[in-house]
Amino acid sequence: MRLAIDSWHQALRLAGPHRAPQAVADRVEAAARGALAPLAAALAPGLARRPGAVIRIRRLVVTAVIDVARPGDEAAPGYAAALARGIAAAIEDGGPDVMCFEDRSAYRAAFAVALAAGDAHRRWAFADFDGLAPLPPGAALRTLFEAEPAGAWLLLARLAREDAALALLGEADALRVIDVLLAAAPPGGDDAPAGAAGRGAPGAPAHPAAALLAALARLAAENDAPPIGRCAAALAQAIEALERPGSHVAAAPLQRVRGRLAERLPALGAGGEALRQAALRRPQANRGPPPPVAAGLDETPCAGAGLVVLLDELDGWLDADFCAALPVLAPGCARGAFALAVLAAAADPRDAAAVWGDAVWRALFDVDPQLGLDGFAAALERGDAGAAAAAATSQAAMARRGGAAAWRTGFGQLRRGLDTATGLWCAPGDGPAPRAAWRLARAELAALDVPLLLPLPAPWRALAAAGAQFVWRRAAWRVPGMRGASLAYLRRNLLGPAGRAASDDGTHWRWRVARAPLHVLVAMTTLGARERSLRGPPARRLTLEFG
Repeated sequence: MRLAIDSWHQALRLAGPHRAPQAVADRVEAAARGALAPLAAALAPGLARRPGAVIRIRRLVVTAVIDVARPGDEAAPGYAAALARGIAAAIEDGGPDVMCFEDRSAYRAAFAVALAAGDAHRRWAFADFDGLAPLPPGAALRTLFEAEPAGAWLLLARLAREDAALALLGEADALRVIDVLLAAAPPGGDDAPAGAAGRGAPGAPAHPAAALLAALARLAAENDAPPIGRCAAALAQAIEALERPGSHVAAAPLQRVRGRLAERLPALGAGGEALRQAALRRPQANRGPPPPVAAGLDETPCAGAGLVVLLDELDGWLDADFCAALPVLAPGCARGAFALAVLAAAADPRDAAAVWGDAVWRALFDVDPQLGLDGFAAALERGDAGAAAAAATSQAAMARRGGAAAWRTGFGQLRRGLDTATGLWCAPGDGPAPRAAWRLARAELAALDVPLLLPLPAPWRALAAAGAQFVWRRAAWRVPGMRGASLAYLRRNLLGPAGRAASDDGTHWRWRVARAPLHVLVAMTTLGARERSLRGPPARRLTLEFG
């Protein structure tokens, strides 16, 4: 039992005159201090029938008679007994100043429901959660799960039918809650009847993660500590339900959810592996090839068309040594497929999947319309075991070339080198400023390792993310004032928001891109050049128009 008293006020009334009133006050103060220790023991018999309960009392007035002629330590037990009787009576009587909750999970769940109602931080009973007041409701609810992971499933069980509370969680917060739940699930197999736990709830979910969390909530309502095997079965069925026609869930958010689950699950054993396979599975609607570019069709819309300004740097990064390490693809071009993966990582994360599947980019890079990331990953895995290391060595050599081997940040200058532990070309320099810049670069690199790349083998995925960082930092180096800018700022100000492309023969391309907010700076460099050639393979000639 944990007992906490936030505020204690004593008012003394003597039965008659006393020679030393201050001495009386000192003795009563000593008795009060001594009463705190035996108070918990005095309360135990009355609270025995409420094991684990959380009881909040806003205000309690207790009258006690104390023999001030006795020393404070002798008066303490009587003081404690009077307090215990007053507290027990208040709990039994109830009233507006007393709130009782069955256990801590019930207390936290009641706070979550109050969050959904919008008045949680105006209720005195939830003063324990005042530290969450600055957070948005969804972040506050997510913090409840993260702060006490051992009780996460009990909390979810309490909220299983509180749809308004769970609806507070946005996609990112819901995914983090799912992370906590999966980490807290005990080992074990799937002993639930097929289709029981993962049956979809009526209504369209706000986002895919909400549907997955709802599946776990229904599971928690049946078993407050479901084994990982049952979690895997429930989530696999929920994912399958989201993939069905008419589920009204967009493919891109669902792909982000799959990527996050696939990233989290390898550590969860057999149950996690089963769920990993379900998480990585692509919906039927996305398995078909993208439509090809019709011959002679002018100005075909292109996803992420503004990325065309990065093609020179991308073409230079994929040098002959790097390409020699890539496997042979038939049909299509392995260099083009890897270039498209790098370009998708360099795009806004919301557009990564659209860029990878775009028919214009595939035609430009000579990527087979039917090649998916799973197929490309399989080709990379079938290649030479040392291919990724050879590609990383080529990348390190590229990083050391010319002025672009160093770039300036708010922390100073960062010089690139090969990190042999990870295969990434991002190594710390000497002194505190380079180390800070290195941490910044590593954080940026992690952000470029987008969920879209998860099917790729880890070394190749790392190289794709590093390639995206390379082309962005090379481009930023060339644009006045952009060397230390963040990726979000660069994307927002250097890339045109929309564009179209056309080609009569597949070799000569015409590209029309809307002007970026800082197009005047882009135009001062070769990034905005009207004519450019890509050595490939495949070799291409491009004519750019900005308008």
